[in-house]
Amino acid sequence: MSNFSKIAHSEIEICSPVSWETYQRRLGSILNLEKPSILDIGCGKCGLLSKLVASSGGNGVALDLPNSLATEITIEAASLLNQGRIQLVYQSALDFLGAYQGSGFDLVICV
Repeated sequence: MSNFSKIAHSEIEICSPVSWETYQRRLGSILNLEKPSILDIGCGKCGLLSKLVASSGGNGVALDLPNSLATEITIEAASLLNQGRIQLVYQSALDFLGAYQGSGFDLVICV
């Protein structure tokens, strides 16, 4: 990961130009599903994924490359990781999806 990315995103919980409130409005119907399954490709610090998982009661897969911002996950994401509600995978999206044997995801995000 570049030093620029670490510096630019060091104080930002959700590494996105879109506010959490906008995500809530736009994804409301998915967040209202019973325990949705969410995949975040290029999860960064898992800020967005952790908020989606926590607010929906669902679970998520955080996918990023080794040495990415995912090594600096948020406190909320760490808590959900410890609860088994978020799984952190260090792998390329191509490799992960090529080997994926699950039943699919209700939401896939890639910001």
